[in-house]
Amino acid sequence: MDCSLTNVRRIQKKLYFVFFIFWIYLPSHNNGINPPFISPWHTLTVNGTSPVYIPHPLGEIPGKVDVQVKVVEAGQEYIFPGIGSGQSDDDILAEYGGVAYLYNDVHVKVFIPIEKSDSAGIGRIVTTGPGSYSGPFQGTFVTGSVRIRAWRSSDWPTPNHETKITISNSAPHHTVPHCLGTYTYPDFVTAQVNVGGGYVTEATGVVPLTVNDGGLAASLTNTEHICGVVYAITQTSITIWSPNKNNDFVTCFSDGWGASLKFSSADVIVKQWILSPFDLHTDYSFTLNSGDATTGRMSSLLPIDLDNYLVSVQARFSKISFFFLSIKSLEFN
Repeated sequence: MDCSLTNVRRIQKKLYFVFFIFWIYLPSHNNGINPPFISPWHTLTVNGTSPVYIPHPLGEIPGKVDVQVKVVEAGQEYIFPGIGSGQSDDDILAEYGGVAYLYNDVHVKVFIPIEKSDSAGIGRIVTTGPGSYSGPFQGTFVTGSVRIRAWRSSDWPTPNHETKITISNSAPHHTVPHCLGTYTYPDFVTAQVNVGGGYVTEATGVVPLTVNDGGLAASLTNTEHICGVVYAITQTSITIWSPNKNNDFVTCFSDGWGASLKFSSADVIVKQWILSPFDLHTDYSFTLNSGDATTGRMSSLLPIDLDNYLVSVQARFSKISFFFLSIKSLEFN
């Protein structure tokens, strides 16, 4: 891979994660990022309609989509991000779900859990437990409000580096140089998963559920599937993974999601930016050891504008210097 045209800026460099929370300013606050299209809020409920089509006026496949999922707990609104795939189905007796999405040049196609009468899964729009997480609250939600924010590629500065990685069930992971220079992490990354037919979704940084196929009952080993592309970044490279066991797929929206879409290969377009100080505000960082309890609640130094800021949570696995994009919640006051 030719890295000769990449612009570079250096940044600083037991088992623990270091979390970094920062905001990207979107409209008038910055020099290079334009404001997005913002849809109205839509109320979605498990076992309601799936998929739901939310139109956008961009006239092209967006360069970035942010699906915001809002729930209310004890009178406080919480915003969660959508996910780029139905990461598990409804075959196991456990909670599953989230708000998953695909998009094309005219709409964002939003999927929520639709429980089938012959399956054991318990569909949820959002879950923060019970039992598996420590944080400000443990709750499960069957109803939430959803809206989209969508940008054209031209609304963002030219990426410092861009590459295409083809991933499939037979070739489920790849590592390539990110061409930003040694000891350099990007400030922001998009990993768009092109599944064909004009549709795109996005990779995430972590997987909330994995399944040990060897531990499943024989009746489930050929029906239960895990889906979704994940990625991580080191100081020199980016790695893309997807599931590849039994009935797993690169991306899917099937079996408990109100659709039957399964994709066994995709092209992943990775774009990486080193942003200017005018575009970026680092708000909070902390270290968390595996198994530690945490309140999960951080006071923001400045008010967060839900329309015009893009909040990113990065987790650095310091033993091997991987950066993962978290998909956990943030509270906005």
